[in-house]
Amino acid sequence: MISLDAAYYDGRSSARRAVRIEFCESGIINIRGAGLELRLNLAQVRVSPRLGNTPRYLYLPDGARCEMADNDVVDTVINHLSGGTSNRFLHFLESHYPTAIAALVITVGIVYAAIDYGIPELSRRVASSMPQHIETSLGREGLRTLDRGMFSPSNLDEGTRHRVRRLFDSLKQAGPAAVEAQLEFRSGERLGANAFALPAGYVVITDDLIELAQTDGELLAVMAHEIGHVHNRHIVRQILQNSLTALLVAGLFGDLTSIAGLSATLPTFLVQQKYSRQFEQEADEYAAEVLRARNVPVTHLVNILKRLAMEQAGTRGKILDYLSSHPATGKRIETLLEEPSGKASRS
Repeated sequence: MISLDAAYYDGRSSARRAVRIEFCESGIINIRGAGLELRLNLAQVRVSPRLGNTPRYLYLPDGARCEMADNDVVDTVINHLSGGTSNRFLHFLESHYPTAIAALVITVGIVYAAIDYGIPELSRRVASSMPQHIETSLGREGLRTLDRGMFSPSNLDEGTRHRVRRLFDSLKQAGPAAVEAQLEFRSGERLGANAFALPAGYVVITDDLIELAQTDGELLAVMAHEIGHVHNRHIVRQILQNSLTALLVAGLFGDLTSIAGLSATLPTFLVQQKYSRQFEQEADEYAAEVLRARNVPVTHLVNILKRLAMEQAGTRGKILDYLSSHPATGKRIETLLEEPSGKASRS
């Protein structure tokens, strides 16, 4: 039998009571003090891991706990009665800083690989097998939410709507595979000239963007880009990636509502921006392929990108490329002007 002195807290008040804890070979634990006598099995309690020389706690099933100052005796008990392999390993790491740093670097590497490679691949597979009714529900609810806070009904005349819709419908069959997509017109004063895709193939285009486009070719280019997002299921994949990454960070750092948890969201923000940049590039490539197949110069997409960048620069100011959800316009244009062979397109 091994025994030690401890302080008992009942879990309901801050009152401290001196007790004696006896650890028996049979796995029975006796806790005795003034007006207190408890008999428990080792399986009913939990011992906190060793953190340097800070006090250890014996957590009891009724919410009470015992504070134990003699770490060496506690280690002896745990190692003797339950092996204590994990606790010995943790204490070894705490006592050998180079080893602990190496373990931290390895852990960070594994987490980064999970976020950068594992989660995107898992999201791609889940998105490709997601039931259609779930994606449709996501798209409809997303559009309703935007209509309540960001959009108002379109002010375009019926003739303009018909012309733009006809261009849009011609693109749905133009890619590598037919795409189910639906065009939605909206007036979005707060967003200005913009277009984006939602789950289930909803593509929203604002009146300002249609007015900004100088040719039908530029409208075709923008809409082909958004259909590229639909074709590659970028929207659902982005939702899944954000959710899975947040869950991973929450599991590693604890409650995200705490102050420490807020700082833990920074890696999620920075890494997830890369996903958006990658998706934008894939949508650009899809649009370029569709335009070239229709003998429409890719410079139409280049021209509308330049004009959009100039307009957005006036309202948002300059944003660091790394933190931008879109690749810098210059890089996108440079990539778009490259033919598949690598030669610049001058058409």
